[in-house]
Amino acid sequence: MPDWAWVAVPLAVLVLVVVDRLVDHLPERDVTRRRPRRRAGSGGTGPFTDLIALFQPSIRHLNEETERERHDLVVPGAPDPRWTIDLDAGTAVIPAAPAHDCCLAAAAPGVWTMTAQPWSSLTTIVVAPDATCLVVDPNIWPADLATLAQELTTHGWAPVAGFSTHPHWDHVLWPDAWAGVTRWATTDAAAEATARREELCAEADEVTPGHDHRWTGVLTGLEGDDVPWDGPRAIVLPYAGHCRGSAALWLPGSAVLVSGDMLSDVEIPLLADPSDGAPDPVASYRASLDLLTAFPARVLIPGHGTVTDEAGIRTRRAADLAYLELLDPTTSTEREDVAAVAADPRLAVPEQAEHHARQVTLVAGLPEGG
Repeated sequence: MPDWAWVAVPLAVLVLVVVDRLVDHLPERDVTRRRPRRRAGSGGTGPFTDLIALFQPSIRHLNEETERERHDLVVPGAPDPRWTIDLDAGTAVIPAAPAHDCCLAAAAPGVWTMTAQPWSSLTTIVVAPDATCLVVDPNIWPADLATLAQELTTHGWAPVAGFSTHPHWDHVLWPDAWAGVTRWATTDAAAEATARREELCAEADEVTPGHDHRWTGVLTGLEGDDVPWDGPRAIVLPYAGHCRGSAALWLPGSAVLVSGDMLSDVEIPLLADPSDGAPDPVASYRASLDLLTAFPARVLIPGHGTVTDEAGIRTRRAADLAYLELLDPTTSTEREDVAAVAADPRLAVPEQAEHHARQVTLVAGLPEGG
């Protein structure tokens, strides 16, 4: 290297460093467009490091920019995605989202619901002042049960009792996390679930595979009228209209009726089979409707569908009674309320139309007079 270069190169470096320092200390006229100031100590020290910093952002600056971009992309209130990074393989994996997002919603003071699919299936949670809770009909996918258990833990609610409104597979599920919690049902429901346990597990696997069936259908028969727990009173209302062992829960403290598979806005009345001890299923369903709607409920939580108020209860009762008129072989098909059933939006759902066709055949085949 020429002798003059030993002087010129360091001098050029020194000039660049001095200019950079002066620029950094100039008054800031436009903050929004000013580049971020370099932070002392972000790389090494000395003039040579400062020269490199002029042309290459520091590692800290890059990290700050990455964080800013990441927060810009995450929806406010959404949890950060949990990234699994393999530096050796050069890959980053983001776990798939749960099958269904949790939708805990307040139905009344101390009463919450969670909706899952299919069939807009509703779980009911009754929370006591001491943060213990009663869980009714938890459903329906394994991921839903896990999410429900986690949500209750997050809220600080401890399940101390459960209740099953009837012994159909989607109402007798239970997460392993609550293995020691007694789940109550009517004595008929408990007996039916025990007798049909293998069948219930097979039905669940056909629609929502992946359940741990150690607790599926494990119910304890309840002899009294109240669910035995120390929280808000929950009165058991047995009815025969839907199936053997069916029951609703009446919560007088909050005026909430948890109706099981009755008074739904997404399902037509699904009648008990005559083999379930309902020789006249239409009359049995009418009597069950009369029983449930006799209570002064301000809020109704069905097993499937949406939560509704007093006006909604009256509307659903009228729709169900009109549907039963359609099925009753002793009723003239020219009645106006029967004609209205043709416009019942529930019958537009193929699955509900199939149920309707089966029930028409069932009722038509009954002996005269039930």
